[in-house]
Amino acid sequence: MDVNPARHNLSSPAQPGAARAQRAAVVAARPGVPSPPSPGDGSTSSPADQHDDLRAAVDVVGDRWVLLLVAALAGGPRRFGDLAREVRGVAPNVLTDRLRRAERAGLLVATAYQHRPRRVVYDLTAAGREVATILPAFSAWSARRRGAIPPRHPECGTPLELRWWCPECELAVQSSDVIAAALGDDAVNADLVWV
Repeated sequence: MDVNPARHNLSSPAQPGAARAQRAAVVAARPGVPSPPSPGDGSTSSPADQHDDLRAAVDVVGDRWVLLLVAALAGGPRRFGDLAREVRGVAPNVLTDRLRRAERAGLLVATAYQHRPRRVVYDLTAAGREVATILPAFSAWSARRRGAIPPRHPECGTPLELRWWCPECELAVQSSDVIAAALGDDAVNADLVWV
């Protein structure tokens, strides 16, 4: 197998997603290896693509401080001092670093309310609010593992469960169907949301 980087142009990609395209080009250049389906051809992603997607998500929000920051900002805009108090245990330099990382990742936006000295207020972007919607699932999972009481319905006291929902069909979807779609079955899962 030829692994000459110059031949396959495996230099560091300049755009996100370029690495996947480069890997696909190298694989497609091998004799006897079918080329992967192109995006938009109606096929679902492969398990390897699902793992790549999960890895990309973990790269953005896999740090515990980022998730705690998103949770704190889910309640609305906060200043640095507010976040330092709400996210207990984080050092100021680490907080600054994670806020900058989350801003670069598009999860939050810093808006200056004073220029000298520069002071900002942080708020979630649409992507950050989307991440915030999955945090109750993590909390409920953690509560169950610790033997704590999971969130309950205020009317009847029944423990709440998360379900996938298709807004087009207005139906709940079984988790097994979502997993099958993620692993490459013919089901389309692009419009499924948590309820």
